[in-house]
Amino acid sequence: LFAVVALFLIGFYFWTASNGYPFREAPRDGYYNMLTAAFLAGQLHLLEEPKPEMFELSVPYEPGRNTWTRRHDASLYHGRYYLYFGVVPVVVLFAPWRVLGLGDLPESLAAVLFAGGGLLFWLAVLRRFFRDHLPGTPAWMEAGAALVLGMAGMAVLLGDDIRHLERTPTAALLILGAAFSWAIGTVL
Repeated sequence: LFAVVALFLIGFYFWTASNGYPFREAPRDGYYNMLTAAFLAGQLHLLEEPKPEMFELSVPYEPGRNTWTRRHDASLYHGRYYLYFGVVPVVVLFAPWRVLGLGDLPESLAAVLFAGGGLLFWLAVLRRFFRDHLPGTPAWMEAGAALVLGMAGMAVLLGDDIRHLERTPTAALLILGAAFSWAIGTVL
């Protein structure tokens, strides 16, 4: 029953992130794919150069005036764009995906892979908790706790329109789950 709930939750994550449709190709302007290209080129800033018109503005950082020239959610520093929301998804998943020759990774698929992997680690921790501290707990209660754990997190908010902000927290879900699971000696 516990495994059935885990499969249901991962399936639900896939369905939510794809909006019920197959995953589309990765957009060329997906931030983490852009950052992956920059990393593989040996730099921390995006390969994309800011539009020259931005620097012709008297105050290039003024939101009302730079809307048509700027890249949303990227930091402009010394004439280059930097992403401020974390590089862990690039190091853990996006760069290896590209190095393996699989091309650009759809960002919604990356969120599902991070969230699904994290869920599996946290479910292993939950199962260990039941075995060590609440032996004899009925299977339906364990399955119910697994369902609550899987539905109470941010992974249920995954959607097709997400572009970059969910990558870092879902990567953290995976990494923290793996670390905690390893620390207490839980094996999937």
